[in-house]
Formats: sequence, C-alpha cells, structure tokens
Amino acid sequence: LLSHEGLAREIAAATGRAMKRPSHPPAALMRAATLQEIPPIQVTVEDAEGAPRYMTAIVRGVTIGPSPEWLSSRIEAAGGRSVSNVVDVTNYMLHGFGQPMHAFDLTKLAGGKVIVRRGAKGEKLVTLDGVERVLDESMTVIADANSAQAIAGVIGGKGSEVTETTTDILIEAASFDPQRVRSTRKKLGISTEASYLFERGVDANALPDLLYYAAELVQRVAGGSLGGTPADQHGAIAKPITIRTRIARINTLLGEKISEEEMVAHLSSIGFEVDREFDALVVRPPSFRQDVTGEAEVIEEIARLHGY
Repeated sequence: LLSHEGLAREIAAATGRAMKRPSHPPAALMRAATLQEIPPIQVTVEDAEGAPRYMTAIVRGVTIGPSPEWLSSRIEAAGGRSVSNVVDVTNYMLHGFGQPMHAFDLTKLAGGKVIVRRGAKGEKLVTLDGVERVLDESMTVIADANSAQAIAGVIGGKGSEVTETTTDILIEAASFDPQRVRSTRKKLGISTEASYLFERGVDANALPDLLYYAAELVQRVAGGSLGGTPADQHGAIAKPITIRTRIARINTLLGEKISEEEMVAHLSSIGFEVDREFDALVVRPPSFRQDVTGEAEVIEEIARLHGY
C-alpha cells in the first residue's frame, strides 16, 4: 500500500475492475534505440549481500528542464516538490510503483565505472542535502572508480547529481538489503522516502519492467535515446513460495462458511496463484507480497478481502 499501483490493485480487487498502468510512455517508445551500442560504463557488484539485484540504464542526449504540467502536478499532488524532468521521473517511479530510483550524471562517474561495495572506514560523502557524512564498512555504497557517490537505499551524493548541464544520465534501479538500509539510516541519522520503502523490501522481480518504463518516461519528457542494453547484476532471484492452506482451517479460524470459489476469487483478485488440492488450496503469493509466508497470512488475506 506504499505506492499508487499497490493501492490501485486493492481498489481493482474491491470493485472487480481491471487495473492497468498509465500509458504516458507509449509502448516500446524507444526501447530498441541504439541497443547495439556498448555502454562506456562497467557495473560491478562486490557487495551482493547488500544489493541482491542491481540494474542500470543509460539515456544519452537528454535536456534537463522543467517537467511538463502533467508530471509536475502528479509529483506535487503526492506531497513532493517538482525539481526537474529527470528527477521528477525518479520520484514518479517511487510514488507510482513503490520503486525508488536514482539518476546519476554519467560524466561525473570517474573511470567509467559503477561499483557497488562496502564503505571504507572514515570514508566521507557529501549527500544531496549538503551534509558531509562519514561512512564505514557496515554500509553499502555506490561508488565510481575513485570514491563513493551514493549511499545505497538511502540518499545520493552531491558530486554526481543531475543538474541543468547534464546531457547523459545513468538510471539506477535496485533491491537493497532491508536490514542493511535500516542500520545505515539509523547510523547516519537520516530518513528518506527511499529508505522507508527499501527497509520494507522492494520486488526484485519487478525491476526490469520498471527500469524500462522509467527510461522510456525520461525520453518522453527530456528527450535522448537509450544507450545500450541495461546492465543487470543479480544472484539467484527468489522463486514464489508455495503455501498449502487447509480449507477447513480457514473456515474454523474465521468462524464463517466461505466457499472455495470465493476463496480462490479473493486471492486471485490481488495477484495470488491458487490451485485446489483435495482439502486444501495451494497458494503462491506474488513476489511483491513478501509478507505472506505461511498459512495464517493467507487466511488473513481471505478474511480482509471477504470483509470483516
């Protein structure tokens, strides 16, 4: 429920209507543009525990300026402040889909490298809010060949921020370890909308589609073209778990007779896969529902969707 898409999914389930994403970027707007080009950036993930999945896309030839009214008005309606077209796109992805993203000025990343690593003891970084922060080995940072440029899952750095002179950008979309983000945020005494979402876990499986969506949206509002195939560094992506939920247990616990057909319809309406097996439902929660891990949580979903 921490994004417009999440709320829309719930409303669709409650009303029986279909849910669809906004069509601001026409389908495959410039998805094939210059994909044969080899991007001049090397992405390395040294801290795979801190960043289970890390993706980047390059958009070249952008023009930084004010956002069109439709975009700035949406950012402001969500309680934000319109900054520029590219920055507003990253905030649109945060509010719209619950996926924090960050845009770097590509020319400010030294050595043509992005390295996701642990911080060094005593390493310093001036963050976007103008504060110099002291890092340590417990934190995950996004660095170039020389130094840290962002604190993973918390806040970006001043040195590589997008400004009105930026022409080439690198868009980051990642899943960061929730516990690491929480620990880092507490140590630094800072809380951001990004850290709030990362601490609760983002859906690593959703990253490819959302990164393309963001890259296409940037091209829509700031021009430019996709510079090469997006980089995707990850280990094993968690597969959906299977939860066997006893039908008799559901009705006993809830104290009301709910038909199997209703149970399946309720769960299916919010993206769960459901099969029947003798006296039970075999339920596979979608990857964006990391909170559903056992029979009790499945029964809670049926209860709230059926109505208290």
